[in-house]
Amino acid sequence: MKKSFQSKMKNNGGTKGDSTMKKSFQSKMKNNGGTAVNSKKDRVKKNFEKNLWSPAMLKVAVKKGELTVVEFESITGEKY
Repeated sequence: MKKSFQSKMKNNGGTKGDSTMKKSFQSKMKNNGGTAVNSKKDRVKKNFEKNLWSPAMLKVAVKKGELTVVEFESITGEKY
């Protein structure tokens, strides 16, 4: 069972690093509409837009099930 952040703070004595982690988590929650983790689609799209990933790499993401064909086509502007 996963422990909540508050539970970890109590058990660890609440170090300064934990406070920074909490602020980072809260910031992600605000920026992502309540989800702390970016979706795979968002990560793939961001990497493609930064020219870190090629269309061929996105095709691999489709094969792995991280991206749909429709998402591939909307991100790249190419047919799959």
